[in-house]
Amino acid sequence: MPLLGARSAPTKFKGKHDSVKRFIRQYKQMCAVYNVPGPERCKRIIDYCSTAVTRFIESLDSFVDSNWDLLEEDILTYYDAELSELRYLISDLDKLTDRWHQETIHNLKKFKRFEVDFLTVSNWLLRKGKITKDEQHTKFWYGLNDKLREAVEAHYLATHPWYDPRKVIPRSDVAKIIYNMFTRERFDA
Repeated sequence: MPLLGARSAPTKFKGKHDSVKRFIRQYKQMCAVYNVPGPERCKRIIDYCSTAVTRFIESLDSFVDSNWDLLEEDILTYYDAELSELRYLISDLDKLTDRWHQETIHNLKKFKRFEVDFLTVSNWLLRKGKITKDEQHTKFWYGLNDKLREAVEAHYLATHPWYDPRKVIPRSDVAKIIYNMFTRERFDA
């Protein structure tokens, strides 16, 4: 097996929740390449860990019993691998929309920055089932300032006369309208 720091070795695990899954995945891949059996995996994992992590791993029953499957589970549990899965909360999206609602978006560059910030958080929440598509559209709408919302709604009503104002305008339609409003190729831009 390669020494710590070698190109094919995993980076040293220092006990951070955001790197534990990557470390375990790299370590398992390396062990598969070198055909390392389960009990040997338990003994060798500490070669790729910091001193504090090594002390902790050595104190686990799964390490003493050389039970690789249980040791892997213990490491993921105790170093809180689930915490890295919890990136955003709905309150993060609300704060983002409140902050952007105060901003005046007057060009395409600024709108794209809002769109990137918004989609980063909202798409993650959407994929995790924390919000629905309608909630995403609504929060996107509330992230725009009042003046821009009025302009977008006027454009939307002009092209969609059957629009029901009780329903939110889909995010993709809002984005298309704003892209057209702020296009860089306008004669007066």
